[in-house]
Amino acid sequence: MIEIVPIDFMGQQGALLEPKHKHIHDLAVDYCQRELVKEVDLSKFAKVWLGLKDGKAFGVAGYVLRADVPLMRATDADVLRALGKRMNDFFSDQGIREQEVFIFIGDEKPEQRCPEWKQVLKEFGATSAQRWQIEVK
Repeated sequence: MIEIVPIDFMGQQGALLEPKHKHIHDLAVDYCQRELVKEVDLSKFAKVWLGLKDGKAFGVAGYVLRADVPLMRATDADVLRALGKRMNDFFSDQGIREQEVFIFIGDEKPEQRCPEWKQVLKEFGATSAQRWQIEVK
């Protein structure tokens, strides 16, 4: 039998959280340690579900809300840096310091992009987000 079970915590986000159902939480932690490359702190997600089959863990899913910048375009490197700095300051003021922000890189022709766009992203510490986009149905 397949079950999808939520992992809930007692307390508020940011506080010392205790899992409501320790056994389910422990199954999820064991699964993550066994199947994922990076260490995962389940309390950092807005919600996490554990996929069980016959009482054994076979999957985990968790989501977070992230800022997404679908429009970021400049044809001058200094302007691009200034836009990036201003947006970084804004997001910092919004309380999301040390969290990721997605920036969409469009399908413009190379000559339409800032010639130094890759260098500017590197200066900001940008990395590939390894994401796919789907439409919620």
